[in-house]
Amino acid sequence: PVAAVSNGVDLSHFKPGKVPKEIYDKYGVPSDVPIVLYIGRVVPEKQVGLLVKAFKEARKKVPEAHLVVVGDGVDRVKLETAEKNDTHVHFLGRIVPPELYDMYRMGRVFATASEIETQGIVLIEAAASGLPLIAVDKGAVAEVCRNEENGYLCQPGSVEEISEAIVKILSDDKLRERFAAESVKIAH
Repeated sequence: PVAAVSNGVDLSHFKPGKVPKEIYDKYGVPSDVPIVLYIGRVVPEKQVGLLVKAFKEARKKVPEAHLVVVGDGVDRVKLETAEKNDTHVHFLGRIVPPELYDMYRMGRVFATASEIETQGIVLIEAAASGLPLIAVDKGAVAEVCRNEENGYLCQPGSVEEISEAIVKILSDDKLRERFAAESVKIAH
């Protein structure tokens, strides 16, 4: 016999909503700009450095955007040091609930360049929080990030595709809102 087994994510905490101004202030992130969000481990296999490169390309067309990276790992210090002069890239470190729920609500889009997602729990949490998704078309990701339904699936290692996806979503409010609504449906 075959049975579906839940991924164990309590989605009741992950929902769209406003973020208190105090959270933005606490972490030094502006509250009035489009935020590209990454939450997860900051380790080589998660390709956060590639996401940073894609974000920098996207900023050529959406200069007001900021990248917020929530998480820790062996690559954090290296990436943070490399980006220390870029006021548009924020490494916030590890954040736990209940503030973590606000972090998801802070984003306008959730992006990852990881090629190793098996369940993509952060993608499910981001989708339930009402975020459009940008992810790499590998592993189980396509079950949560459905290309041109609630975001964009990009080819592994493609700075250009991830950058273009960021620009498309941040430059088109109607598209972003449609993707956001679809994300919530898919997550539940």
